[in-house]
Amino acid sequence: MKIYKGFKEIYQGLSGYNRDKMMQANRPLGKDTKEFMEMLLWLLAVLSIIGAIMNVQYERGGFLLRMFTNFSWSVINLRRKFYAQSFLFGVYFALSLWGWISWQR
Repeated sequence: MKIYKGFKEIYQGLSGYNRDKMMQANRPLGKDTKEFMEMLLWLLAVLSIIGAIMNVQYERGGFLLRMFTNFSWSVINLRRKFYAQSFLFGVYFALSLWGWISWQR
């Protein structure tokens, strides 16, 4: 008797209703992957704008927020194979780091 069953065997043994419930339970915030990524991208866009506003108001923490968002955008664009845009956000990250170090003095 085989005690261990793989995920695929367990999944196939479930009814359609239970399959849907299991898939919903494994989704972040109850969203499917595309909806969750879309939500994260909008959050990142809002954080980018907040970082820019903080820089305009001469708040040094804006550079830290911009470093985070620029690095995130660079990775996202790299994974989507938008190499030029990934490079651009990498440069923005370096400029934010430079600004943060300059304002630290």
